[in-house]
Amino acid sequence: MDLTENLSDLYLLTRVIEAGGFAAAARQTGMTRSLLSRRIVGLEQRLGAQLLLRNARHFAVTPLGDEVYRHALIMCEAAEAAIRAVQDAGGNLGGRVRVDIPDLMGHLLSQALVAAAGQHEHLQLSLSMNGGVEALLAQRVDLALCMDEKLPDRSDIVAHRLCHVRLVTVASPQLFRQLGSPTHPDQLDERHCLGYLGQDGQRPWMFRGARTRKPASLLSTGHLSTLLVAAREGAGVAQLPLHACADDLDAQRLQPLFQPYEPDPMHLHLLSLSGLALTATTRSVIRSVRDQLLLARLPGVVVDKG
Repeated sequence: MDLTENLSDLYLLTRVIEAGGFAAAARQTGMTRSLLSRRIVGLEQRLGAQLLLRNARHFAVTPLGDEVYRHALIMCEAAEAAIRAVQDAGGNLGGRVRVDIPDLMGHLLSQALVAAAGQHEHLQLSLSMNGGVEALLAQRVDLALCMDEKLPDRSDIVAHRLCHVRLVTVASPQLFRQLGSPTHPDQLDERHCLGYLGQDGQRPWMFRGARTRKPASLLSTGHLSTLLVAAREGAGVAQLPLHACADDLDAQRLQPLFQPYEPDPMHLHLLSLSGLALTATTRSVIRSVRDQLLLARLPGVVVDKG
């Protein structure tokens, strides 16, 4: 069995599966759909197994095809790592770095990552939202931002300290008055608390010196922008990163609540897999993000030393 031919066709298999079909993969690879189909059929014939189910209206991956895909993906990533190793040795930082960020912190890190990408001419930066640790373990990303109080208790994950972020509880002035101007978190009915949906479900509200609250509002969302709009419009009370709502506080569209009970700052880490050596490019991205956050001087954000 020709290993070289199989390696090439396994790469094409990953492109077809990730594109969700032959037509889209053909556009991405620059090949014709018929040629791409023949290459996959040839791979299946050599392996003696059906990897894909397809007809005029349906495309699916067989269970064996999914297993082959996962192995082929590792093969492709190893090839990319080999190329990056040569680039790193030559001092030419470049290649692809995939970073996953929860939407709640997209406002914080997007600008820093864009600025970091601008520092490296050959860097290809791919950003995704809310894949979290699952995406990291599946090797779909190289770095995943973690904003959980407890880091994953796994020996195969390395945590790189990034910063800690101040959280504030806010509401529109009108809603604050409607709720009777509460001064303690226990005076707030949980049905007035806007919920944030993270990778592991709805995040509880934390307070210093007061009990944890579980939002029960009619509105829960994984989008920071939606939470901000809802809070401004008086749809409920929100617990947000200070840097994300500082302008609204300055303009008095929002006002802070329960300041004596403000929760401890949220510590952010960039996670990587310990089984895969960080490339010079990935290490440089982490350093660049820290540097950009220092330069930005965002309210409520304190950058940790690397």
